[in-house]
Amino acid sequence: MIQGIESYRQSYILLDSYNDHYNFNSIYGPNNKYLYQEVKYQISFQGVITDFGDSPYELGGSYTQQSYWQVFNSALSAPFRETNYAPEIFVRWQDKDAPLFDKDTFYRVGFEHQSNGQSQPLSRSWNRFTAR
Repeated sequence: MIQGIESYRQSYILLDSYNDHYNFNSIYGPNNKYLYQEVKYQISFQGVITDFGDSPYELGGSYTQQSYWQVFNSALSAPFRETNYAPEIFVRWQDKDAPLFDKDTFYRVGFEHQSNGQSQPLSRSWNRFTAR
């Protein structure tokens, strides 16, 4: 069970985002009705799954979602144009006697997957290892 859910990456909402750098015709075809104006938002949180008792190690997870919502597009019934999902699992620990610093130092290594949740030909995804 996840303990202590907290914010992770920045969460925000842009009520009027304008994206003219996308070529919607090449992605959705020449008869698409997607608008350049849309709402963009991101939510992100993390939490500890288990702390391994007296060990300094914690297993945790995070989730970030970024969505582009065509809320002003009544011709298409205000769809979500794209949503990107980024779950992550990580191990973090604290070193109270860090040699380079005069305070507690935290370390974190993890594995992150990001995907737009689409099938081919619109699918995009990547995996990466992270260290902090």
